[in-house]
Amino acid sequence: MKMIRGLCFIVAACSVLFPALLLAGMRSTSSVPPDSHFYRDLDKLVAVGLVEPPVLGQRPYPRSEFARMTAEAMKAFESWEPDTSSFENLIRSRRKRWQVEISLKRLKEEFREELIDLGAIEGERYRYRIHLPEELIFYETYLSSAPSTIPPNNGRGTINAQVNPLNDYNLGRHPIDGFANAEEVVGRLQLGRYFSAYVRPRFEVDIFRRDDMQAHAYLQNGYATFRAGNFSLKVGRDSMIWGLGDRGSLLYSTNPRPLDGVWVTNPTPARLPWIFKYLGRWRYTLYGANLGPGYVRKWGWLAGYKFSLAPARYVELGFGHVVMIGGEGAPTPSFIDVLGEFVGFRPAGTDPTAPNLTNHTFEIDYLLRIVPLRGLQLYGNIVIEDKWKSIKKTLKQGMSYLWGLYIPALNSSGSMDLRAEYVMTCPLQYRHSIYRDGFTLNRRLIGSDAGPDADALHLRFRHTLAPGFWYGLTFGWDYRRSDRYDELRNPDGSIGPVIKVASGPTEERYRGVLDFDWKLKKNLTLHLAAGYERARNLFFVAGNDRNNYLAAISLKVDLDRHFGFEAN
Repeated sequence: MKMIRGLCFIVAACSVLFPALLLAGMRSTSSVPPDSHFYRDLDKLVAVGLVEPPVLGQRPYPRSEFARMTAEAMKAFESWEPDTSSFENLIRSRRKRWQVEISLKRLKEEFREELIDLGAIEGERYRYRIHLPEELIFYETYLSSAPSTIPPNNGRGTINAQVNPLNDYNLGRHPIDGFANAEEVVGRLQLGRYFSAYVRPRFEVDIFRRDDMQAHAYLQNGYATFRAGNFSLKVGRDSMIWGLGDRGSLLYSTNPRPLDGVWVTNPTPARLPWIFKYLGRWRYTLYGANLGPGYVRKWGWLAGYKFSLAPARYVELGFGHVVMIGGEGAPTPSFIDVLGEFVGFRPAGTDPTAPNLTNHTFEIDYLLRIVPLRGLQLYGNIVIEDKWKSIKKTLKQGMSYLWGLYIPALNSSGSMDLRAEYVMTCPLQYRHSIYRDGFTLNRRLIGSDAGPDADALHLRFRHTLAPGFWYGLTFGWDYRRSDRYDELRNPDGSIGPVIKVASGPTEERYRGVLDFDWKLKKNLTLHLAAGYERARNLFFVAGNDRNNYLAAISLKVDLDRHFGFEAN
């Protein structure tokens, strides 16, 4: 109870500290799922300079933000003149215009209601909008790969995690070794200006290759949002994605299921008043999320904050903090402990003899966007899992890194895009001695599914061929270690270096996935995916090599024209 009171105090304080960031005229809306392809459409508009770049380090965006940026692009597009300096440039300009029109059309269709509320397009504004159900999605997936367990103890901390890379980063949906048949129903509503809600139940039947069968019904997403101006409070189950890559950062990614928690944020990037406005646009998120009864420390908490700053149009910086605190069997923090640990320091002190109540992790991310080079983005993510007085030891043993490159307009028309990411994690990443399940949720890594002590490469290419059709190619490489480590002591008793004391087998995987997205009709969208993976030393067993396969199909049916309801 002390910790809950502390978190409530932090949330209440934030509502008082940031009244200057209120933005009149914006309605409360639900968020756009972080794996939605509308983010890619927005990237295209940013790449050609039609939209002021959003703050990428904190997602998902609310629907109102998509509408605001779409309206900005529509206005800029009206005065966009083709390049007539030569016939060749004219043809390229027309091709680029056609691709921009494709993205704008999709965004205008999806966020029509929000654009009406903003006055960007004509239409009647309704006080109440109920879309229950709005979409029905059918999933059929076959995967011939059993999950691989991360080595539980490497001598420097424990973890309870499984990975199945051929079908990970799917917002926690079960990667079944066999057939998975599922349906999801999507619904959302708006009640006046200040309240909105979103719900997405999932019904699933799993047929394992070993002939077992299981049925599940659970809530994929479900939350309510209160918004007043530029202050938003969200309560329920939803995803939180940090970082600048399409799959998130080393701390929060699209790998686990959505979190159960409370979030306070400013949905629209804002400027501070007075002379501080020259610092640039910024966005904050403060949150507390519960790990539930399935964690080893039942009902433990994840809490912290993320601050992102765009000091210039094409630069973004971010700083985030995560603390794992509380839970059954864990040390009970006082009210002051909760406040101090949330901010990022330990009231009990950092001396080795001081009680260790929590697990702290910090991250820094950065981005440089070069629009003249096809919208090129160069970005990175640094996570500080542990630190010592020795800088060399901290950099090598206590920190993990992600480097990325993204070209949203790979060709002159902008129909192609390419992303490349490299991840290198330290042996301590995601592990802990008190929170023995590590940085996981239902055994899924909350951050990168590379896991601790690993290297990973991610490449993704996508190409839009027609207004309702695109395809993608994805390549992945993972290299996971199962070595054991120990921390030595110096002659004077102080903490010494971390050394490897035993080498274990390495699990290495190469995979490729081809997928297609085809809008068959206005209310019907088909998605197909096929993948192959070559795994060496699978399950960290030397010589255990095998081939894995993936086949997936999903069909999305738009039901809103039958069930949508609007009223004043």
